[in-house]
Amino acid sequence: VATAVGERQSFVAGGTFGGKSEIVAQRIELVGEMQRRADAQTLKSWARANHIGWYLMHPEDSTGWDARFLDQAVYRCDGYRVFRFT
Repeated sequence: VATAVGERQSFVAGGTFGGKSEIVAQRIELVGEMQRRADAQTLKSWARANHIGWYLMHPEDSTGWDARFLDQAVYRCDGYRVFRFT
């Protein structure tokens, strides 16, 4: 749904049909790497380098992002946050 509404292709999404491929596994690891980045500037540079323009954070997501960066979400609703990196 988020992909359709956002009119953007997902970098990686859960619920893939037919199981996980190698590329999906690699991208899941990359998203985990992104979530562990604490410095906002490094995070933004990393996202751009990996062609990630937007990030939808779920309420249960755990990141190393500092509070100041988390406050920069362009949209918030019921614990979800949307970040723009481009």
